[in-house]
Amino acid sequence: DRACSFLPKEMSSQCVSLVDQYGPLIIQMLLQELQPDVVCAVLKFCTGKQQAASQVKFQSKLVSQPNDAQCLECKFVVAYLKTLVKKNATEAEIEALLNKVCTYLPKELRDQCDSLVQQYGPVIVQMLLSELDPGKICTVLGLCTANKQAASQV
Repeated sequence: DRACSFLPKEMSSQCVSLVDQYGPLIIQMLLQELQPDVVCAVLKFCTGKQQAASQVKFQSKLVSQPNDAQCLECKFVVAYLKTLVKKNATEAEIEALLNKVCTYLPKELRDQCDSLVQQYGPVIVQMLLSELDPGKICTVLGLCTANKQAASQV
């Protein structure tokens, strides 16, 4: 919030609003060492479409305590989807695959997956298109912890 006070008055209130709404998520992504331009693109603040920031509603944690099984399943699904992205799939095709992939999960995870895709599908698609590795995507989604994600890269 303090940084916003250095901006011109007409931008200061908008800055405060963005910090209040997205501050924790932005900090979490930056702590994962995501580049600021990637954070900006994931939140759709940097698109030519000039989408309103209020359209992006993303919680920093989707589960209260991520566990190893959720983390591994998330990374597996994201890695699979990334192979499809490399085959030049369209955003609509990737979203359709996101919806379909939930049907392959165990029943206890299927509802959570459906909810996740329904609520955050477009953001997940943007992360898939942004060249982030599966561990970072799953950490940003709150399905892996930073320590598990880092350990899996060793």
